[in-house]
Amino acid sequence: MIARDPKDPRDATLTWQPVEGADGYVVRYGIDPDKFYNNYMIYDAYSLTMHSLNRDEEYYFEVEAFDSGTDYYRES
Repeated sequence: MIARDPKDPRDATLTWQPVEGADGYVVRYGIDPDKFYNNYMIYDAYSLTMHSLNRDEEYYFEVEAFDSGTDYYRES
């Protein structure tokens, strides 16, 4: 879900459902649906507030979950 601040459209808050087993998320965005040239990497959260958008521009977003691909160390 994306909520853009009506008082200051440079701000937007994205929230998403957590993915089981994910270590973090990559939030990609851009002004064209095929060109996500900017991104944020998020750990331990399911939302992101951005304060750097252009006022009159329409943006497209994509959130991708990732994991490290290895098990955490656990003592036997």
